Amino acid sequence: MFEDALNDFDKKNYVSARQKFNALKNTVSDDDSLYYEADFYLIECTLSENNLNEAKSLLESMLVDIRLPNSVLERVLVRLGQIHCSRNDKKAATMHFTRLADINPNSIYLKIANCDFINNSSK
Repeated sequence: MFEDALNDFDKKNYVSARQKFNALKNTVSDDDSLYYEADFYLIECTLSENNLNEAKSLLESMLVDIRLPNSVLERVLVRLGQIHCSRNDKKAATMHFTRLADINPNSIYLKIANCDFINNSSK
């Protein structure tokens, strides 16, 4: 089910992806990493609809969950930083990007964990 939802997401079929991620989240235990993967992609669907405030709030709520796997935490921190970059709040963005580097200095996401990346990709 996760791969089907991800395929829909990749094809920009966000309504179908959201339904499948929601169904998955409601069928797995919250101690299963798929629960958090589904939750993250539900937020990605929210971002695709340009609902930055809602996405930011949902991402922040994920940060306080001590069971959040590091693999998802890294993406949450990058997305929060990117949202702050889009709002020209570089101080808040840097806080999230720095936390990412502290958690995993070898993270594959570090190369996109900066406001310059956001500003250059939007041109």
